[in-house]
Amino acid sequence: MDPQLLDHSPLCVELEQQVVSSTKLFRFYNYLAEYEQFLQEVQTSWSVNRQPNKNRVKQALKKLNSAGNNGEEKRVEEAKCALKLVKEQIMIPMVNQMLQQEEENYRRNLVKWMNIQESIM
Repeated sequence: MDPQLLDHSPLCVELEQQVVSSTKLFRFYNYLAEYEQFLQEVQTSWSVNRQPNKNRVKQALKKLNSAGNNGEEKRVEEAKCALKLVKEQIMIPMVNQMLQQEEENYRRNLVKWMNIQESIM
Protein backbone atom coordinates (compact mmCIF):
# COMPACT_ATOMS: atom_id res chain seq x y z
CA MET A 1 0.00 0.00 0.00
CA ASP A 2 1.25 3.46 -0.84
CA PRO A 3 2.19 5.47 2.34
CA GLN A 4 0.84 8.67 0.77
CA LEU A 5 -2.65 7.20 0.60
CA LEU A 6 -2.98 6.63 4.36
CA ASP A 7 -5.43 9.00 6.03
CA HIS A 8 -3.90 8.93 9.51
CA SER A 9 -0.67 10.13 11.06
CA PRO A 10 1.45 8.61 13.85
CA LEU A 11 0.71 9.75 17.35
CA CYS A 12 2.88 9.52 20.46
CA VAL A 13 1.12 9.69 23.82
CA GLU A 14 3.06 9.91 27.07
CA LEU A 15 1.19 8.63 30.08
CA GLU A 16 1.98 9.70 33.58
CA GLN A 17 4.45 7.28 35.07
CA GLN A 18 3.30 5.66 38.31
CA VAL A 19 5.65 5.91 41.24
CA VAL A 20 6.10 2.51 42.81
CA SER A 21 6.64 2.71 46.52
CA SER A 22 9.30 0.35 47.70
CA THR A 23 7.99 -0.97 50.97
CA LYS A 24 9.70 -3.84 52.65
CA LEU A 25 7.57 -6.96 52.54
CA PHE A 26 6.63 -8.68 55.76
CA ARG A 27 7.69 -12.28 55.93
CA PHE A 28 5.50 -14.50 58.10
CA TYR A 29 7.26 -17.42 59.75
CA ASN A 30 5.02 -20.39 60.55
CA TYR A 31 6.78 -21.03 63.84
CA LEU A 32 5.36 -17.73 65.18
CA ALA A 33 1.96 -19.42 65.44
CA GLU A 34 3.44 -21.83 68.00
CA TYR A 35 4.15 -19.06 70.51
CA GLU A 36 1.67 -18.74 73.37
CA GLN A 37 1.37 -14.98 72.85
CA PHE A 38 0.62 -15.26 69.10
CA LEU A 39 -3.19 -15.19 69.21
CA GLN A 40 -3.26 -12.60 71.95
CA GLU A 41 -0.93 -10.26 70.01
CA VAL A 42 -2.92 -10.64 66.78
CA GLN A 43 -6.28 -10.09 68.53
CA THR A 44 -5.00 -7.05 70.42
CA SER A 45 -3.48 -5.52 67.29
CA TRP A 46 -6.57 -6.20 65.22
CA SER A 47 -8.99 -4.64 67.71
CA VAL A 48 -7.34 -1.20 68.02
CA ASN A 49 -8.75 1.42 65.59
CA ARG A 50 -5.83 3.84 65.28
CA GLN A 51 -4.27 2.70 62.01
CA PRO A 52 -4.93 0.02 59.41
CA ASN A 53 -5.22 -3.40 61.03
CA LYS A 54 -2.70 -5.01 58.71
CA ASN A 55 0.09 -2.67 59.83
CA ARG A 56 -0.62 -3.17 63.53
CA VAL A 57 -0.62 -6.95 63.17
CA LYS A 58 2.59 -6.74 61.15
CA GLN A 59 4.27 -4.69 63.88
CA ALA A 60 3.06 -7.02 66.64
CA LEU A 61 4.34 -10.10 64.79
CA LYS A 62 7.70 -8.44 64.15
CA LYS A 63 7.96 -7.74 67.87
CA LEU A 64 7.01 -11.33 68.68
CA ASN A 65 9.51 -12.62 66.12
CA SER A 66 12.38 -10.58 67.52
CA ALA A 67 11.48 -11.48 71.12
CA GLY A 68 11.22 -15.22 70.52
CA ASN A 69 13.87 -15.48 67.85
CA ASN A 70 16.84 -14.85 70.10
CA GLY A 71 18.88 -17.89 70.98
CA GLU A 72 17.34 -20.55 68.76
CA GLU A 73 20.82 -22.04 68.23
CA LYS A 74 21.26 -22.28 71.99
CA ARG A 75 17.88 -23.97 72.33
CA VAL A 76 18.77 -26.50 69.61
CA GLU A 77 22.00 -27.34 71.43
CA GLU A 78 20.19 -27.63 74.78
CA ALA A 79 17.61 -29.95 73.24
CA LYS A 80 20.38 -32.11 71.70
CA CYS A 81 22.22 -32.37 75.04
CA ALA A 82 19.05 -33.23 76.96
CA LEU A 83 18.13 -35.91 74.41
CA LYS A 84 21.63 -37.38 74.56
CA LEU A 85 21.51 -37.49 78.36
CA VAL A 86 18.18 -39.31 78.42
CA LYS A 87 19.37 -41.79 75.79
CA GLU A 88 22.41 -42.59 77.93
CA GLN A 89 20.18 -43.16 80.96
CA ILE A 90 17.93 -45.50 78.96
CA MET A 91 20.95 -47.66 78.16
CA ILE A 92 21.21 -48.53 81.84
CA PRO A 93 19.65 -51.99 82.42
CA MET A 94 16.76 -50.57 84.43
CA VAL A 95 14.72 -49.35 81.46
CA ASN A 96 12.13 -46.94 82.69
CA GLN A 97 8.89 -45.98 80.93
CA MET A 98 9.21 -42.47 82.27
CA LEU A 99 12.62 -42.07 80.65
CA GLN A 100 11.30 -43.33 77.34
CA GLN A 101 8.50 -40.76 77.49
CA GLU A 102 11.01 -38.09 78.46
CA GLU A 103 13.18 -39.07 75.49
CA GLU A 104 10.20 -38.68 73.16
CA ASN A 105 9.45 -35.23 74.61
CA TYR A 106 13.06 -34.12 74.14
CA ARG A 107 13.08 -35.51 70.60
CA ARG A 108 9.94 -33.50 69.73
CA ASN A 109 11.47 -30.40 71.32
CA LEU A 110 14.66 -30.85 69.29
CA VAL A 111 12.72 -31.27 66.05
CA LYS A 112 10.66 -28.17 66.85
CA TRP A 113 13.72 -25.97 67.45
CA MET A 114 15.57 -27.37 64.45
CA ASN A 115 12.53 -26.54 62.26
CA ILE A 116 12.43 -23.03 63.68
CA GLN A 117 16.14 -22.58 63.06
CA GLU A 118 15.76 -23.90 59.51
CA SER A 119 12.81 -21.63 58.72
CA ILE A 120 14.76 -18.57 59.87
CA MET A 121 17.73 -19.31 57.66
